[in-house]
Amino acid sequence: WMEATIYRNLPTDQDAHMLSALLLGIRRKIDPDLKAAYSSAGVTHILAVSGMHVGLINFVLVFLLGWMKRFRYGQVAFSATVIGMLWFYGFITGLSPSVLRAVTIFTVFQVGDVFKKPPLPINSLCAATLGLMFYDANIIYDVGYQLSFTAVYGIISFLEPIESLWRPKISWIRFVWSHM
Repeated sequence: WMEATIYRNLPTDQDAHMLSALLLGIRRKIDPDLKAAYSSAGVTHILAVSGMHVGLINFVLVFLLGWMKRFRYGQVAFSATVIGMLWFYGFITGLSPSVLRAVTIFTVFQVGDVFKKPPLPINSLCAATLGLMFYDANIIYDVGYQLSFTAVYGIISFLEPIESLWRPKISWIRFVWSHM
């Protein structure tokens, strides 16, 4: 249904093929020459649905559904909605290992918000790892997981020094800069 909606609303099939690959992980219809061009440029990973996509979707959901927090039990409803939509997106895209890791990490973040725990990203990353290890105990031997864990750990570790390099004066730019 989502793929059909994309094809119905975009002007060219080539645009629809690309958007289907980027949002849904459906790459079978992309022109082989275009795939070869991405491959020769070393950017084939752009066509894969990854944790970055889950992060962007989480950002949009938090922004669009933030109004729910104003109501009684709103934080619980908000977190349940965000978690549900992230897992729904994960299942739609085939729940690749990178998407599974990202959805699990964002789920831990949302559960921490419900219990009003201060955001401790390293602890959340470790809790997500434990959750994933319950799912598959051999995950720590997966090179993709190791690289993903290391990348997220690096992002968390260097986030504050990088954010301190620039303090935007315009409020919406400051919001995007501090939440990306």
